[in-house]
Amino acid sequence: DVMDKVGADEMGPGYYRSGGIQAWDLWSAWGLDPYLANAVKYIVRAGRKSEDSASEAKDLRKAVHYMRKRMELRLVVA
Repeated sequence: DVMDKVGADEMGPGYYRSGGIQAWDLWSAWGLDPYLANAVKYIVRAGRKSEDSASEAKDLRKAVHYMRKRMELRLVVA
């Protein structure tokens, strides 16, 4: 089975388990669409994957990117 060959760190690195909660469990529980789910992922990861402030800023920019796309799609649909 492919999943057996994937290491635990690849499936859920610590920076996605803030407060003991896996990011994808949160997405599922809250019923988030892919845009909001990715925004949450990058917000949770910001400052945790690396202590480098440039890395944190990059993650926050990615979160904003997904939120803007979500707003763009919602404004077109609404």
